[in-house]
Amino acid sequence: MEITIVNAATLVCVRERRAPVKKNDGTASSASSSSWEVLLGQSEVKNWLRSTDKLTRIMRYPGEWKFPGGVVDDCDASLEATALRELQEEFAGIPVTQQNARMYFFLEKLTRPIQSKRHRMFNFIAFEDENTTWMSDDAIAAVNATLAEKRAAFEATYLADGSFWRMSDDEKMRVSPEIHRVQWFPIATAMDMMQDTLVDPYTPLDDWQKQEFDRYGVSKRDPMYITLRVLQEIAEIHPSDALRAKVKSTRAPTMDIVLALNSSL
Repeated sequence: MEITIVNAATLVCVRERRAPVKKNDGTASSASSSSWEVLLGQSEVKNWLRSTDKLTRIMRYPGEWKFPGGVVDDCDASLEATALRELQEEFAGIPVTQQNARMYFFLEKLTRPIQSKRHRMFNFIAFEDENTTWMSDDAIAAVNATLAEKRAAFEATYLADGSFWRMSDDEKMRVSPEIHRVQWFPIATAMDMMQDTLVDPYTPLDDWQKQEFDRYGVSKRDPMYITLRVLQEIAEIHPSDALRAKVKSTRAPTMDIVLALNSSL
């Protein structure tokens, strides 16, 4: 069976949280420990772009918390450009630009074959303390407000009058919801959510996913294996400065190299 390799890029947004280390008697010491939090977006369940007024298509990883990211487009000059474009498209209203986004290449992962396709994921990292303009709590709250407004307008206007189904693909992409909401999670909590898709895939992760699964007849969660592995590799690097040093000394492949990788498979 011939396998098609699809190149994609994601952006893993993280922030460091420090907490006092407790002494044996339970009181706080002068030392502190650090841990990472990761910013994830919860995917919509219905794939509005691929659905019709008579047929419902389901998103890949429906209702799951995931990194912003997607397939490399011909218009993307670099993998970084792909990651940035996907962030802007999925986290609607996020005040990020090419000028104020500071990201670093972390690692590459190749997914398992699904329907004759494997995705080569190029994963980048952005640290909150270097990107406060668009990763602050206020910026994320504004993203959630924009996402809610977009969904409300979509349902009240384009779905209500049926005009959505007559739109071009570009117009559908512009108005339809892709991400339900965004949220920071302790990295351990995020890994637990991904692990649950492997060990208990028939139990929805929250009430909203259950509601959407019931609405569209979805019985099982998609396995979040690659996301879990990326989070595990971040969590395994200690101390936090070691992660920063690692990614700042690594360079992302150029587009020429990416295309050469395709031809070598």
